[in-house]
Amino acid sequence: MSIPPDQWLPRFGSEFQICLQQMDIATNRGLLVWLDENAYRNASFLDQRALAHNPPGQWFGLDDIWRAANGTGAPHYIFHIGHCGSTLISRLLDSLGAFGLREPLPLRTMAEAAPMLDEAWSLFSPTSFEDGLARLNALWGRKPASGALPIVKATSSCSGLSAPLLALSPQSRALTLGLDLERYLATVLAGQYAPFEFRAAAALRLQRLARLGIEEVPNAHEMDTPDFAALAWITETLAARQLAQVQGDRVLHVDFDAFLQAPGEQLGAIARHFGLAATDQEIQSAISSPVMTRYSKAPEHGYSTDLRDQVVARSMAENSAAIRQGMAWANYLIARSTLLSEVLGTR
Repeated sequence: MSIPPDQWLPRFGSEFQICLQQMDIATNRGLLVWLDENAYRNASFLDQRALAHNPPGQWFGLDDIWRAANGTGAPHYIFHIGHCGSTLISRLLDSLGAFGLREPLPLRTMAEAAPMLDEAWSLFSPTSFEDGLARLNALWGRKPASGALPIVKATSSCSGLSAPLLALSPQSRALTLGLDLERYLATVLAGQYAPFEFRAAAALRLQRLARLGIEEVPNAHEMDTPDFAALAWITETLAARQLAQVQGDRVLHVDFDAFLQAPGEQLGAIARHFGLAATDQEIQSAISSPVMTRYSKAPEHGYSTDLRDQVVARSMAENSAAIRQGMAWANYLIARSTLLSEVLGTR
């Protein structure tokens, strides 16, 4: 596909294939790329990995991009704590009439900028941030030619934007996904990349807690991998529960272990929540498909429910000390905060 240089912006607001793939706030630029519907559906992440096939693209000034982004779409959202089946469920919904946009990079950029809005060094003013978020929301609401329903699956660290995003469109609904703290710790501590993943997101999560008024936020340099993992659970679970308190039945919460115990029933409830007219036969076909037996972030690898149970059970044994450390750290932080105690309780 070739787009004349002078046609990217005029066609941007209405054509879902023109994706704002990246925002560079420091230089006030954005990268537009061309992704057809199959490219979206095949992508586990709408970050640099979505560009592996070298699609056409061009950089533009963000001010010009915002002026061109004049749509009125209203997508739905999936927010989650990470490592709890969000990509799997997003792919299953694709087979029921959804159009999954998995982890768009600009959402992560906005999530990282949000805690600094009150600071002098923020490159966003509160007004420009709200305007940018509204325009992104409208862009993600553009429907493909098939008419499928856009559902954005956020990156796990982006749940702090769940409330402002749902406030933009009364039609938008959200699914929140989570796990029990102990099972979550066992799941994530089994992964070889856990130390890097949680350390990288710790500053953002601590900033979010501080912005909520939680006193005596821990020092990141004094934390270890189990503490970072517990911090992720606390921050994202808190956001999910606060969202449900405010938005009521616009939010459906699903525990991923409960989903795996009754996938047909749970997927049917999720589809109905988003207004997808899926029949029982279509739901059964979805959960019987290869999607359920592949690693959703990298479908070339097998990953069944039984294998996941084995991995978690092995981690429970091998990482028992780290799991206890993470749970103790979480309970200590929760006990020090009235807000955390009221919303999360003792773990």
